[in-house]
Amino acid sequence: MTLHEDITAYLRERAPDGYKVTWLVPESFSTLDEASTKLIVVEQAGASVSRFSQSATFAIDVYASSLKACERVAYEVADILSDMYDLVPRVIDVGILSIYSNPLLDEHYPRYTVTVSVESFNY
Repeated sequence: MTLHEDITAYLRERAPDGYKVTWLVPESFSTLDEASTKLIVVEQAGASVSRFSQSATFAIDVYASSLKACERVAYEVADILSDMYDLVPRVIDVGILSIYSNPLLDEHYPRYTVTVSVESFNY
């Protein structure tokens, strides 16, 4: 399993109520339908692999019906991810790099992004 698969599966098991965790924003995504806006997208932003370990940086986008809801869930996702190194055997370290919203970029969809670095053993 790759780190991308690990982190996505981990979040799927622990996602806040009603949230769907995926790798891509679905074509049917609409902020007009409150049920379809509960979305967490796990995007891999970069990675490095050595003989014994691998590390990756992820941008985890949280979509919700309002910016306030996005912010609340983004911090909840950060808390969930902070526990990952205790619960996933091969994960060595998890670092939350940033939690932010860019209103200029996200004027159509309320979104917060959690940037996280994950390091694990190769096996």
